[in-house]
Amino acid sequence: MSHARTDYLAFAGLISDKFWSNYEQRLEESRKNAVQTGSCQPLGHLAHLAAVEAFRYRITGEALHGQRAKQAMQDIGSGRCCFQQQSPAGPGENGEAQPVLDSMFNLTEYLRAYELLENTGLLSPVDKAHMQMNITEALEPVFRMPDWGPHNRAVSRALNLETAASLFPQAEQAELWRSMAHNLMEDNWGRWSIEDSTIYTPIWLNGLFAYAERTGRKDLMELPMPRYYCEMFVRLLHPRGVVADYGDAGWGSGWARLVACLEKGAAYYRSAEMKYAARTIFDTMSPLEIRADGRSLRMASALLDAYSWADDRVAECVPDYGSGEALDDVIGKKVVFRNGWHRNSAFLLLNYRDEGDYARPARTYLRQTLRVNEEKAHHGHGDENSIVCLIAGNEVLLHDGGYRDSINDTSGAYRSDLYHNRVLVRPGRPEPGQCFLDFCRDDGRYRKVRTEKLHFSKFAPLEMSRTAVEDCSLGVSSHRTVIYLKQAGCYIIADMAQLLHNGSRTCGPVFYTGAAQELLPGGYRTSYDSIGSSEFPGQIINGGDMSLFVYFPLGEARTVGTGPIRRSHTTETGVYQYASGCKEGEILTFVTVLQPVHAKAEFTAAQFAREWSVKSGPGGHLSIAYESAGQRYLMGIKGDLEVGTADAALRPAYDYQHGAVNYGEICSDADFVYGCFGEAGGQFGFLNGTRVDVEGKTRFAVPASRFKQLDLSMAEGVSAWGRWEQCMEETKTRCDLTHEHKT
Repeated sequence: MSHARTDYLAFAGLISDKFWSNYEQRLEESRKNAVQTGSCQPLGHLAHLAAVEAFRYRITGEALHGQRAKQAMQDIGSGRCCFQQQSPAGPGENGEAQPVLDSMFNLTEYLRAYELLENTGLLSPVDKAHMQMNITEALEPVFRMPDWGPHNRAVSRALNLETAASLFPQAEQAELWRSMAHNLMEDNWGRWSIEDSTIYTPIWLNGLFAYAERTGRKDLMELPMPRYYCEMFVRLLHPRGVVADYGDAGWGSGWARLVACLEKGAAYYRSAEMKYAARTIFDTMSPLEIRADGRSLRMASALLDAYSWADDRVAECVPDYGSGEALDDVIGKKVVFRNGWHRNSAFLLLNYRDEGDYARPARTYLRQTLRVNEEKAHHGHGDENSIVCLIAGNEVLLHDGGYRDSINDTSGAYRSDLYHNRVLVRPGRPEPGQCFLDFCRDDGRYRKVRTEKLHFSKFAPLEMSRTAVEDCSLGVSSHRTVIYLKQAGCYIIADMAQLLHNGSRTCGPVFYTGAAQELLPGGYRTSYDSIGSSEFPGQIINGGDMSLFVYFPLGEARTVGTGPIRRSHTTETGVYQYASGCKEGEILTFVTVLQPVHAKAEFTAAQFAREWSVKSGPGGHLSIAYESAGQRYLMGIKGDLEVGTADAALRPAYDYQHGAVNYGEICSDADFVYGCFGEAGGQFGFLNGTRVDVEGKTRFAVPASRFKQLDLSMAEGVSAWGRWEQCMEETKTRCDLTHEHKT
C-alpha cells in the first residue's frame, strides 16, 4: 500500500466529523459526567476536537472547521459550572476550584488550537481573554507539584509552559512559565526516560520533539536517545501490527503517538524501517479506532504531529533483522525472539527491565509524592523476567497484564508481579490445597530488584537468552533462560531460583491465559478467544486456529495447578507450578515448554510429552532433551555459575574438573551447552566454557597456556571461550585454531 501523510489528516477529519454528527448530545453527556465526577476530565476531549478542527481550517481554509474549533474551545470553558458549582466534589485535591483543563495532555491540544486560530479573526478579544484565563488557570497547579524528572508528565508540562509563554509574551506569568519549562526540560534533554511503558514513552518523546521545534533547539535529533527509542519501537513491532504492550498500557493504546514518533524518526534518519513501522501501526489500528469518543479523538489529534513530521519521500522497507535485544541490556532490557516479519510469524518478548541506576532523585521524588506504591517508577510494572507477549499463527497466546481498572485502584492490579508471566516468590509455604495465586496475593507493593542479562546468543538450531533478577528483600536470585527451538517452533523456559539465606520461601512460574484444559499431568491446552475490555472493542480477537500447550516436564517435589484471576480488565486463568525451599544456596528449578499448536495440526499431548526428557541435578543444573522426527537435541544449563573455580587466586581460575556437569551425552563446564544429533551428523555449541565432551570423547578443549599471576610469576592454565559452535568431527579431540569453524 502506498504511504501518504494525507492519510493521517483524513483519518483525523473522519473521527472529528463522526463526533460532530451528534455533537450536542455528546456535549450534554460530557457535562453530566463532569457533574458526577466533579472533574474537568470528561470535557477534556473537546480540546482534541478543537485541535483537529483548527488544523483542518489552517490546511483547507474552510470556515466550518474554524467555527467548530472555536465552539469546542468555548464549550470547554462553559462547562466550568458543571464541576465547580453543581458537583458535591467541588474543589480539587488542593482545596481550590479546579481549572477547566488539566495541565498536561488536554492543555497541549487546547494551546495548539488557540495558536492556529489566534490570528485568523475568528476569535474576539473577549474569546482570547477567556481562553488565556483557562490556560493560566491550568498552569497554576504545575507550581504546586511540578512532577519533575525524565518522564512524560514533566515534558508535557514543560511544553505547555513554553507554548503559553510564546503565545502570551505580555502575560504577567510569562517569564515564570518559561523558567519552569526550562527547569523541567533540564532533566529530560539528552537523558534516558525512567518510564517503561508502551503508552508513556512515546508521549515523552513526542513532547521532546515538539519542545525542540517550539524553542528552535537543533541538537535533539543528533543525541542518541531519540534514535534509540524509535529503533526500539521498530524492534518491538509484533506480527499483529502494533508495538507489544508492556508496563502501563493496553493492546494498541497510544498507537497514534507511536506513529508520530516513528514518522519523525523516519524523516530525520531516513529510516525505511521506521517508515514501515509507522505505516503498519496506522493500517492496523486506524480501522479499529473509528468511534466518536474521547480515546479516538486523542488518537486523531496525535496524528496531526504525524502529518506534520512525515516525509513521503522516505521509502518503506520491511526490517530484515530477526531475534535480538531491543535494544540493549542497560536501558531497554528486552529480548525479542522472532522468525520473520509476516502476519504468521512467531514472536516472543521477554522484558527484564528494572528501575535502572539513573535518575534516582526523580524516582525518589515521584515515590514520595504520588499515591503510587505498586509500580516501578514511572508507569512500569513488576514484570522483570516476564514474557509479556507470545504470538504465533497470527493469534495472541500470551500477553501482558494491562493497565489498572481505575485510578483509585489500591490492589496493585495489574502492575504487581502477580499479574505477569514470570516467576513469583513469596515467604512461607501455601496451605494444603491453597491456590498458588491466592497464596501470592499481597498488597501489590513494588519490591525493588536489580536485573542483568547474562547471555543472548543465536546458534544454528536454537536461540537463547539468560537473564537474572536479584530480589534482596525476599532473598532470592532468579534466573530465566529462554530457548527458542527453531525447527520445532517451541519455547523452553528454564527458571532457577536460588535462596540467598535461610528461611522458608515458595517460588514458581505462572502463565496466564483465557481458558486452560488439563490434557495430562502437568500439561495444559490454553487459549484466548479475545483479550481486554470493551474499551478496545474488536482489537484483540483470535480466530480460534491456535492454542498454546503449556507443559511442565519436571514433576517431583513440585505442584502444578490453575486458578482464576482478574487480569487485563477481565477474568483469566493462571497455569502454574511451584516448589518450596528453606536452605541458603538451595536452587529451585522449573522447566516449562510452550508449544504453539494449530487446530489442524496432528498433536497428541501424550506423544509430545514422550518426546521430552528433563532432569534437574545437584546444584540446580538442568539437562533438557527433545527428540522428534529423527532429530535429537540435548541442552545443558548450569545452575550455579560459580562452580568451576578451584582456586580464586589463580589466573585464569577456570578448572574443568570442578566445573564440569554431566548432562548425558554431553559433559561440559560451560554456562550453556547444546548438542544436535541426526542422521546427517551433528553439531554442538556453548557459552562461556573451556571444554566439551560428547559421548565420552573430547570434541573441544581450549589449549593450555602460561599466564602471569598476581605475584608476577607464571603458571599454566586454561582460559574460557565466550562462545563457540562447530560440527562434530571424529578426528578432532581439541579445538583447531587453523580450521574454519562456524561462528
